[in-house]
Formats: sequence, structure tokens, C-alpha cells
Amino acid sequence: MANSSETKKPEQVEQWYALATAMREDAGAVNAAIHKGDEPAAAEAMKKLQQGCEDCHAVFHPEANEKVKAAGE
Repeated sequence: MANSSETKKPEQVEQWYALATAMREDAGAVNAAIHKGDEPAAAEAMKKLQQGCEDCHAVFHPEANEKVKAAGE
């Protein structure tokens, strides 16, 4: 886990750990599906991973979500 000792928002450290843990698990699911050759499962796992990225950025880097949205338009 990342070092959170210098965070500007110590009240959000637990939320950070929860989101980081979910991301790691979701990335592992993508990896496992790819290694199995299960394309539908990999696609579903990628959707979940992407949603996790968006959820985390909404809290910790909202400006990143705005850049992604603008690039997709």
C-alpha cells in the first residue's frame, strides 16, 4: 500500500485503502481472465476496474475525470 503519512486529508486514508484494495483485486481478476483466455470475463473485469478508477478519481483526483471526459467527447 502507498504511504499515506503525508496525506492532506487524513480523514480519507481508510477510503483510499479500500479503493486501492478493490483496484488491486479487480486488476487481478482481469489478469486471471486473460490467462484463462476468457475474453467475456476479461471484458467484465475491465469494466469493474474502470469503474473503480472513476470512483477513486471522483474522490481524490476529480480533475483527472474531467480530462478523461473531455478527451472522450
